[in-house]
Amino acid sequence: MQLTYQTNLLRTLTAPSGLVLTYGYNSSGVTPGKLDRLVSVTYSTTPVSSQSYVYENAGFPFSMTGIFPPMHVIAVKRKLAEANPGLMKAIFDAFAQGQKVARDRLFDSAALCTMLPWQLESLIFTEQRLGHDYWPVGLAKNHAMLKVIVRYMVEDGLIATEFAPEELFSDDDILKT
Repeated sequence: MQLTYQTNLLRTLTAPSGLVLTYGYNSSGVTPGKLDRLVSVTYSTTPVSSQSYVYENAGFPFSMTGIFPPMHVIAVKRKLAEANPGLMKAIFDAFAQGQKVARDRLFDSAALCTMLPWQLESLIFTEQRLGHDYWPVGLAKNHAMLKVIVRYMVEDGLIATEFAPEELFSDDDILKT
């Protein structure tokens, strides 16, 4: 896979199959003139043509697919995980607790933790559209999303064969989450 960047933004992704994804950006207006908002993804096709998706509404991909991308993906070498029983569960628990603490702080209106002027309104707006658990924790809650991502990766030529999300994890404790 080949990635190209321009001004710290991903511009193209070329898969081993030859599929090319081209990313388009514009300015959200937060910093005038700075490209900071993904607005389109164009991909090559055979015969040669192209298909483009424009995201004028940031929630549009979610409303079409029901998939909201994960915030963090943590990778640990299988050899390290197998040599240290309990390591994966400890890492999982730490991130799950960190997410809970961060979310609780976002809803603390006595002392806002960001400079977002309408922070509480934005949180309520987000939860009305995505639900309370919009970044779910654990394999069970993410199983359907992972299956779709694996399918997309096969369809886009990024991986050769489809696999079950459970195959990503060697730790039984993680498989129970």
